[in-house]
Amino acid sequence: MLTGPTAHAWGLAAAVLMTVLLVSFGVLIIGIALSMAGIVPKDLPYLYVTLTVFLTCALLAGRGSFSPIDWFVERREKQERAQGYTTALSGVYEDDIAVDVVDWRSRRVIRMAHEPLVESKYFADKQAQIKDRIRLVRAASKGR
Repeated sequence: MLTGPTAHAWGLAAAVLMTVLLVSFGVLIIGIALSMAGIVPKDLPYLYVTLTVFLTCALLAGRGSFSPIDWFVERREKQERAQGYTTALSGVYEDDIAVDVVDWRSRRVIRMAHEPLVESKYFADKQAQIKDRIRLVRAASKGR
């Protein structure tokens, strides 16, 4: 396996970044609304800090094709696929996946390449099978 953060870990970082972006936007809106209503402390350092955090997150999150955090995720996914595996769970539910799917924590295989999933017309059944496999490989890695 490649060293460094996995594609799944970069995806989690992107999710955290978007959460911080939305929370800081909310704080900015509340702060601006309070300022307009005349409820203002003498200094507003929290608004400046929040604005800085918001702008930084917005720059990293980007928009459309200009999204640095997505570049990291896509780059790592390509590197992993070139090595014959992926940690991105987005492809784990495909009917026929060309590479092994590896758990990003335990670094053990969840699903082999071209291995069929449970035959079901319900997505929830496939999800339950993968969740069970993740639980099993993580339990096995703790019991080394």
